[in-house]
Amino acid sequence: MGLRETVWIITYDKLSSITPDNGMMSSTLKIWSSGYNGEIDAIPKDKAEKMAEYIKEKIQAERPGPSPSSTGTSIADELTKLAKLKADGAISDTEFQALKAGLMSRKN
Repeated sequence: MGLRETVWIITYDKLSSITPDNGMMSSTLKIWSSGYNGEIDAIPKDKAEKMAEYIKEKIQAERPGPSPSSTGTSIADELTKLAKLKADGAISDTEFQALKAGLMSRKN
């Protein structure tokens, strides 16, 4: 049997900040939201930077402001970014599918 741990699912609109903390061999993503502060450990440095940047973009997209169409960012652009993160190994196929489903639900 494997170890069990609590998994928190936090939507982008609930996140307030994410910051990579680089160590010698790997990075830790520090996550802040209302009601939760946590860390994701042992991420390769290059992947942590890419993940943090992507999540920061998503946090910003969830905040009130110009609509995505007025900023020039389309769902196709977002899917391309996700596909690159997956190809680079920054996100798993499961994460890719979940994020893709979220984008596709915004389409309607």
